[in-house]
Amino acid sequence: MKKIILASLVLLSTNTFAQSIDLSDLYARYTEADFSSMELAEFNQTVDFQANIVSAEENLQGGALFEIATLDDPETAVARITPANDAEFSKVKAGKKVNLQCQLEMTMGSEYLAFGDCVLK
Repeated sequence: MKKIILASLVLLSTNTFAQSIDLSDLYARYTEADFSSMELAEFNQTVDFQANIVSAEENLQGGALFEIATLDDPETAVARITPANDAEFSKVKAGKKVNLQCQLEMTMGSEYLAFGDCVLK
């Protein structure tokens, strides 16, 4: 019985808590995978990471779209993110360092990773 409870808690914790990643490392693995996020273990998973905001724009539907960079190279965009709640990101400006929790979305053949449902941590 204890093993079942322990296994349930482990499964619950992996679903509740996002994996912390290094954006530089993830992007390096993305380029090695011929620019396919589906080849990454983090694909379709929620991850925590730090990044620098390069630009803040609007997507085609009028929602917020941000380009982000790694901490190592804060001016070169490596990913695009869309927030879960645009209002939460209303004060986020270019040049700002942020802690994010996002879901890694599908990208193939793009120089940018794509993250969705992002929240500020």
